[in-house]
Amino acid sequence: MEFMCQVCGKNFSKKYNLNRHLNKHAGTGSYICCGLMFPDRFKLNRHRASKHGGPRTFVCITCAKDFSSQTELNGHQKTHDKKSYLQCQQCAHKAKGERDLREHMAKHSGDKRYQCDRCEKAYKFRVSLSQHRKTHTD
Repeated sequence: MEFMCQVCGKNFSKKYNLNRHLNKHAGTGSYICCGLMFPDRFKLNRHRASKHGGPRTFVCITCAKDFSSQTELNGHQKTHDKKSYLQCQQCAHKAKGERDLREHMAKHSGDKRYQCDRCEKAYKFRVSLSQHRKTHTD
């Protein structure tokens, strides 16, 4: 039996996973850290491990840099493969992936794509919005 999200159409094999997924659409979460909400303990722990000095047991065999998750390590390892870099069409920058290239392209435009959901401020970069969110303490 499959359970389908009525918001985005994504299918789940377990109702529990659908309910957990629905929290993302609702913007609700049971766990909060750094002003960010996480829908479950797993995502909260992953955040804490990567951002707050948790155990970093995944080590790159090329450069010995350590990471808190296999996913982070896998993303990092792509940086060692020069063929996987994406060239910016406006300057000499080489991006590590599609997301990195989108972030970089914001430097070439005036677009402020990252809007705060608690006030009117908007930012070119996701990291700038993340820093700003910390100023909302309530």
